Amino acid sequence: MVANSSAVDLEQRREQQQYDARVQFNEDGRRDVTAMGWCDDKLPATVTNFAAAVVAVAIVWCLLRVNTTPELMAIPGGSLASIFVLYVTGTVAGWLVGKLGGLPPLLGMMLAGIFLQNTGLYTVTGWCFHLVSTMREAALTVILIKGGLELNAGQLRQLSSVVAKLTLLPCIAEAVAAGVAAHFILPNFSLVWGLTLGFTLSAVSPAVLVPSVFRLKRLGYGEAKGINTLLIAASSLDDTVSISAFGVLLGVLFSTGSLTSKIVQGPIDVSIGIALGLVWGFILIYMPPSPWAMIYSKQGSEERNAKKSQ
Repeated sequence: MVANSSAVDLEQRREQQQYDARVQFNEDGRRDVTAMGWCDDKLPATVTNFAAAVVAVAIVWCLLRVNTTPELMAIPGGSLASIFVLYVTGTVAGWLVGKLGGLPPLLGMMLAGIFLQNTGLYTVTGWCFHLVSTMREAALTVILIKGGLELNAGQLRQLSSVVAKLTLLPCIAEAVAAGVAAHFILPNFSLVWGLTLGFTLSAVSPAVLVPSVFRLKRLGYGEAKGINTLLIAASSLDDTVSISAFGVLLGVLFSTGSLTSKIVQGPIDVSIGIALGLVWGFILIYMPPSPWAMIYSKQGSEERNAKKSQ
């Protein structure tokens, strides 16, 4: 009886330890499941997550196979199949590069895309080509919006001159240097083509910079001096300058109408974007949803009380 009781107590303590390992308590006493080391069937969580991912991929593949034509899901050659394979292999490659090498996951995704493109496993035609273009633009928009939401307005006002310098000087210097080098090194390469290449190369990749800055921000680096706000704002404006200059130069190269209208089109597009951004910003300031209004009013009252106490 004593041995059985000891065995039962040991099993109960083991289960309690496993439960405590995956459940923590918040400051208000509520239980919060933070990290499950074991699942109900005692399998490691990584194995179950991997199995769930495999099942999800198989289900999505079957749904696409059933609801679309065989030509779109053919391997190789199918456009939807190519997009699906690119997504899966890119995700896996990005995870491996991030976990094993400690490098940005985007590097693994790029390597996966290069491999699929050069082996003939990625072939997108027809309406799927326009779908990929739309997805690419949507991804860039989401990254820039995500970066903009992390900006600190006070620090941005203080660092406005630094942001302008960090936006214009590196972008223009790199584009001019690349354009001049391409003009003199490559045969039959005009200066306009060289500058077009230069502004293509000078654009900062938000997909690399923004997640890296977020990672440093979570660790607490650069918060006091506004380094994170500076980098995010400068990278966003750098892309705007590069894309606008690239569009102007491309219009100059393939212009069939008035050259002046092509040159003015870039600043006009930027001005329209700024105007729409200001209008939408004022709308969000004066007509926020009630939860946001409560949060900002609470923050404002706390700041005023802190100033009065000082």
